Amino acid sequence: MGKVISTLLFFCLFANVCQAVEDNRAPRSYEVVSFENAGLGVLLPLYPAFERRFETRGEKDAILLMSPPNYYPTTHMQIQLHPRQRVGRPILAKTALSSANAIRKQLDLEPLDNADKLTYVKYGEVRGYADIFDKEDDGKVFSIKSVFGIMPTEQPITLMVSTPKGQLDHIEHVVIKIWKNLSVLPSALPPGAVLQMDY
Repeated sequence: MGKVISTLLFFCLFANVCQAVEDNRAPRSYEVVSFENAGLGVLLPLYPAFERRFETRGEKDAILLMSPPNYYPTTHMQIQLHPRQRVGRPILAKTALSSANAIRKQLDLEPLDNADKLTYVKYGEVRGYADIFDKEDDGKVFSIKSVFGIMPTEQPITLMVSTPKGQLDHIEHVVIKIWKNLSVLPSALPPGAVLQMDY
């Protein structure tokens, strides 16, 4: 695994990308899981169950989700809340651009010159901007969607999903379902904030 992508933990797991069979079973069941160490309530599929790991980063852990073996397409996701920070909507685009370029720098990709190159997105309570790109590493090419957003409390949240090249559309229904149902747990809310959880 290349040095650049190894800076982001969940990319390391792509070394074992294998041939897989698409899961066509329906309906898909979900459950809400509270991760106190990450400050988030997350809606996760029961079948197939994604592997869950954590990486300690600053004030709260990042949640790393990995698709099970023989799942198509091989998918890795990262979710992290930054509860002590605040980003207001007037500076959201500018902050998202800075975040996107920080990731691009880590991956040795060309920076974006303005926020117009990002896509405005809404996932449930999350409002933010997405950067979508491909990255080659060790002879493999991956499609990556990186999102910098904020919750209604103006607490920033970073989201990322990665699949083999060209497979983002195949996993989008699961990714969007998860991202649309993120909620900040009471322990991570700023003082005086009202908890809203609507699943």
